[in-house]
Amino acid sequence: MEQEINGNVQKINEEDYEIIKKLESLGYKKAVEWYKENYECELGEAKETVKAIWAKYKVSYPGSDLDEIREMLESAKSVLGAEKLYKERYNVSADEAKRKVLDAVSKFNAENNGGKSSSGCMVTILIAITSTLSVLCLL
Repeated sequence: MEQEINGNVQKINEEDYEIIKKLESLGYKKAVEWYKENYECELGEAKETVKAIWAKYKVSYPGSDLDEIREMLESAKSVLGAEKLYKERYNVSADEAKRKVLDAVSKFNAENNGGKSSSGCMVTILIAITSTLSVLCLL
Protein backbone atom coordinates (compact mmCIF):
# COMPACT_ATOMS: atom_id res chain seq x y z
CA MET A 1 0.00 0.00 0.00
CA GLU A 2 1.25 3.51 -0.80
CA GLN A 3 0.26 6.44 1.37
CA GLU A 4 1.10 10.13 1.40
CA ILE A 5 2.59 11.12 4.75
CA ASN A 6 3.69 14.69 5.38
CA GLY A 7 3.78 15.33 1.64
CA ASN A 8 5.80 12.20 0.75
CA VAL A 9 4.39 9.08 -0.89
CA GLN A 10 5.68 6.00 0.92
CA LYS A 11 5.06 2.25 0.84
CA ILE A 12 3.49 1.25 4.10
CA ASN A 13 2.01 -1.87 5.68
CA GLU A 14 -1.46 -1.96 7.26
CA GLU A 15 -0.31 -2.04 10.88
CA ASP A 16 1.95 0.98 10.38
CA TYR A 17 -0.89 2.77 8.58
CA GLU A 18 -3.26 2.20 11.51
CA ILE A 19 -0.71 3.52 13.99
CA ILE A 20 -0.02 6.58 11.83
CA LYS A 21 -3.73 7.38 11.63
CA LYS A 22 -4.08 7.04 15.41
CA LEU A 23 -1.04 9.27 15.97
CA GLU A 24 -2.35 11.94 13.59
CA SER A 25 -5.85 11.96 15.06
CA LEU A 26 -5.31 11.16 18.75
CA GLY A 27 -1.73 12.11 19.59
CA TYR A 28 1.05 10.01 21.09
CA LYS A 29 -0.44 9.00 24.46
CA LYS A 30 -3.80 7.91 23.04
CA ALA A 31 -2.09 6.07 20.16
CA VAL A 32 0.00 4.13 22.70
CA GLU A 33 -3.13 3.28 24.71
CA TRP A 34 -4.91 2.17 21.54
CA TYR A 35 -1.97 0.00 20.46
CA LYS A 36 -1.66 -1.58 23.93
CA GLU A 37 -5.37 -2.48 23.96
CA ASN A 38 -5.63 -3.69 20.37
CA TYR A 39 -2.39 -5.66 20.27
CA GLU A 40 -2.63 -6.87 23.89
CA CYS A 41 0.93 -6.00 24.83
CA GLU A 42 2.79 -4.34 27.66
CA LEU A 43 2.95 -0.55 27.90
CA GLY A 44 6.70 -0.45 27.17
CA GLU A 45 6.26 -2.44 23.96
CA ALA A 46 3.39 -0.19 22.87
CA LYS A 47 5.49 2.95 23.50
CA GLU A 48 8.47 1.59 21.59
CA THR A 49 6.34 0.52 18.62
CA VAL A 50 4.51 3.84 18.35
CA LYS A 51 7.79 5.77 18.78
CA ALA A 52 9.41 3.71 16.03
CA ILE A 53 6.53 4.44 13.62
CA TRP A 54 6.63 8.13 14.56
CA ALA A 55 10.36 8.31 13.83
CA LYS A 56 10.28 6.12 10.70
CA TYR A 57 7.53 8.06 8.93
CA LYS A 58 8.15 11.49 10.54
CA VAL A 59 4.48 11.69 11.54
CA SER A 60 3.16 15.05 12.75
CA TYR A 61 0.48 14.88 15.38
CA PRO A 62 -1.11 17.10 18.02
CA GLY A 63 1.50 17.75 20.70
CA SER A 64 4.36 16.12 18.78
CA ASP A 65 6.76 18.96 19.53
CA LEU A 66 6.14 18.60 23.28
CA ASP A 67 6.57 14.83 23.11
CA GLU A 68 9.80 15.27 21.18
CA ILE A 69 11.13 17.74 23.75
CA ARG A 70 10.11 15.33 26.53
CA GLU A 71 12.15 12.61 24.77
CA MET A 72 15.10 15.00 24.46
CA LEU A 73 14.91 15.83 28.17
CA GLU A 74 14.82 12.14 29.06
CA SER A 75 17.73 11.20 26.81
CA ALA A 76 19.87 14.25 27.64
CA LYS A 77 19.01 14.09 31.35
CA SER A 78 19.27 17.89 31.61
CA VAL A 79 17.59 21.01 30.31
CA LEU A 80 20.83 22.26 28.79
CA GLY A 81 21.36 18.94 27.01
CA ALA A 82 17.82 19.05 25.64
CA GLU A 83 18.43 22.59 24.40
CA LYS A 84 21.55 21.43 22.55
CA LEU A 85 19.63 18.51 20.98
CA TYR A 86 16.78 20.82 19.94
CA LYS A 87 19.21 23.36 18.48
CA GLU A 88 21.00 20.68 16.45
CA ARG A 89 17.86 18.90 15.25
CA TYR A 90 15.99 22.04 14.16
CA ASN A 91 18.96 24.23 13.26
CA VAL A 92 17.73 27.15 15.38
CA SER A 93 19.54 29.67 17.56
CA ALA A 94 20.48 28.83 21.14
CA ASP A 95 17.93 31.40 22.34
CA GLU A 96 15.12 29.80 20.30
CA ALA A 97 16.04 26.32 21.55
CA LYS A 98 16.17 27.58 25.13
CA ARG A 99 12.75 29.25 24.80
CA LYS A 100 11.14 26.12 23.30
CA VAL A 101 12.56 23.77 25.93
CA LEU A 102 11.74 26.04 28.87
CA ASP A 103 8.19 26.56 27.54
CA ALA A 104 7.81 22.79 27.35
CA VAL A 105 9.20 22.34 30.89
CA SER A 106 6.63 24.87 32.15
CA LYS A 107 3.84 22.93 30.42
CA PHE A 108 5.09 19.63 31.87
CA ASN A 109 5.18 21.16 35.35
CA ALA A 110 1.63 22.47 34.90
CA GLU A 111 0.49 18.96 33.84
CA ASN A 112 2.15 17.43 36.90
CA ASN A 113 0.48 19.98 39.17
CA GLY A 114 -3.04 19.14 37.99
CA GLY A 115 -3.22 21.96 35.47
CA LYS A 116 -2.08 24.59 37.96
CA SER A 117 0.65 26.80 36.60
CA SER A 118 3.88 26.21 38.42
CA SER A 119 5.53 29.36 39.66
CA GLY A 120 7.44 27.21 42.10
CA CYS A 121 11.06 26.63 42.70
CA MET A 122 11.75 24.03 40.01
CA VAL A 123 11.09 26.29 37.03
CA THR A 124 12.98 29.14 38.66
CA ILE A 125 15.94 26.90 39.41
CA LEU A 126 15.97 25.48 35.87
CA ILE A 127 15.90 28.96 34.36
CA ALA A 128 18.67 30.15 36.69
CA ILE A 129 20.87 27.14 35.92
CA THR A 130 20.28 27.39 32.19
CA SER A 131 20.96 31.13 32.15
CA THR A 132 24.14 30.70 34.18
CA LEU A 133 25.40 27.92 31.94
CA SER A 134 24.55 29.92 28.82
CA VAL A 135 26.57 32.87 30.11
CA LEU A 136 29.49 30.61 31.03
CA CYS A 137 29.47 29.07 27.55
CA LEU A 138 29.79 32.54 26.03
CA LEU A 139 32.93 33.32 28.07
